[in-house]
Amino acid sequence: MATGTKKKSVQSRISMMAVGESNASSAKISPANEEDGPKMDISGLFAEMTKLGAILTSVAADVSHIKSDMVEFKNAISAIQTRMTEAEGRISDVENKMRSITEDNGKKAKKLEQLWARVDDQENRNCRKNVRLIGLKEGLESGGSINDYVMKILVDGLGLQGKEYELERCHRNLLQTLTRKVRRRRRGKRAGALVRLRRRGLRTVLPGIFLSNVRSLRNKMDELALMRSMNRDFASSCVLCFTELWLCEDIPDCALKLEGFHLLRADRQASLSGKTTGGGVCFYINSGWCTDVTVIAQHCSSSLEYLFIHCKPFYSPWEFASFILAAVYIPPDADVQAAQCALAEQILHMERTFPDSLIIALGDFNKANLSQELPKYKQYIKCPTREERTLDHCYSTISGAYRAVPRASLGLSDHVMVHLIPAYRQRLKLSKPVVRAKKLWSNEAVEELRTCLESTDWDTMKAASNCLDEFTDTVTSYIHFCEDSIVPSRTRLSYNNDKPWFTPKLKKLWLEKKNAFRSGERDCYTEAKYRFTKEVDIAKHQHSERMQQQILENNSASVWKSFRNITNYKPQQ
Repeated sequence: MATGTKKKSVQSRISMMAVGESNASSAKISPANEEDGPKMDISGLFAEMTKLGAILTSVAADVSHIKSDMVEFKNAISAIQTRMTEAEGRISDVENKMRSITEDNGKKAKKLEQLWARVDDQENRNCRKNVRLIGLKEGLESGGSINDYVMKILVDGLGLQGKEYELERCHRNLLQTLTRKVRRRRRGKRAGALVRLRRRGLRTVLPGIFLSNVRSLRNKMDELALMRSMNRDFASSCVLCFTELWLCEDIPDCALKLEGFHLLRADRQASLSGKTTGGGVCFYINSGWCTDVTVIAQHCSSSLEYLFIHCKPFYSPWEFASFILAAVYIPPDADVQAAQCALAEQILHMERTFPDSLIIALGDFNKANLSQELPKYKQYIKCPTREERTLDHCYSTISGAYRAVPRASLGLSDHVMVHLIPAYRQRLKLSKPVVRAKKLWSNEAVEELRTCLESTDWDTMKAASNCLDEFTDTVTSYIHFCEDSIVPSRTRLSYNNDKPWFTPKLKKLWLEKKNAFRSGERDCYTEAKYRFTKEVDIAKHQHSERMQQQILENNSASVWKSFRNITNYKPQQ
């Protein structure tokens, strides 16, 4: 409103100035008025024009703001219209589904009424004067009607004629028919090595392993990532072992990263093998199974490539302190004898260095075989891994430790992927614990037993016996009775996986360490752990000295018994 008023005042002034100019041209004025009049009118006009321009600028800014607001309103209205259209479509879909559900419910209600009428009819028929024949199997009527078959039974079996009775209807009992058709539910649970592996997850006795000759690992990372997300057995596997990686130093570990797994690789070196491409071995270790992994040996030559790692998992059975995994690749054109000897020598060195660890050697052996160099090692992969030949092997000292199952190969690799499923049952579960009793002999107990035996009337036992054997049995039984009554004893559970050097003192320190950890006191736990570790070293040293003393004393029975406990040897029956 203010802008319109200003425009009108400017126009009225311009019109008055035009009228004044017309009057001045017709009348005679003084020279002074002729000079000052036009200058004052033009300066005022310019001032008004400047004010008018500022007003128009502000009006244009307001109009632009109004236009932008109108655009936002239009966009909001269009979005609301789109959402209303989608909502109407969803509502129509829901109405259609409700309509179909209502129709289905009506049909099911009618069907239920029919079935209920049939059941009611059967119950009513059972309440009549019926003759029930039990034990007639289906199909005895041999294609005829059941009415004729029942008539024949009554005539032949009971001697009744058709005039004495009337068969209104013959039918099978509905309850018996339904009972026959209902399958009984199977009880129990599924068994097998794979089921146990899936049930235990990463807390397995032996690590679950996937083995494959990938023939270039870099172009198969997408497939490995897909398998990790889609295949439960692959994702929960403890170890992935791959050979023929075809990698070089220019490819970083981050390009080969697999989520949830830690990579340890050994690429082929041209300076050692004389070859610039091919070869290479690696391990992917599941972080949920083990994080304490150390590379302890690595070798590369024209005949043999291997990588030894030492794993201390979060969970392992009592009989295995840790696991040593060896990834092996022997090229097809290699010197097989030299490769076998070098690998066997390295494995024996690992046995001497880590006597309490289980060694698992696996990979692509091609023409090689360790059955002669290491006769106590068992080969678990029996299925063909490339066409009709078994080129991939897995060795360990435990018989039946793994069951090998072939899986689909990775990408265009010509080797199948082998799933090594742990089938080993730990020694603790193979037999029940044995209760062993130990007499606690002391000076007081010996003195009391001596007094008891001295005060015994042996002549009475001799007079009551008819022969020497009976007298001997009587005296022996009496001495055992006195010993059991006087000398205190202590019982303990003995498990078949107990270490020969694990003394009762060690068990007590182990329990103290466990309780200190549960209490949460860090200083107490550190002290208990230190005492337990020190006592373990002392117990092992004392056990070693006892074995050496037995050998020096030519006590062969005790030596062989200790060797059997260490090697878990069982004589064949």
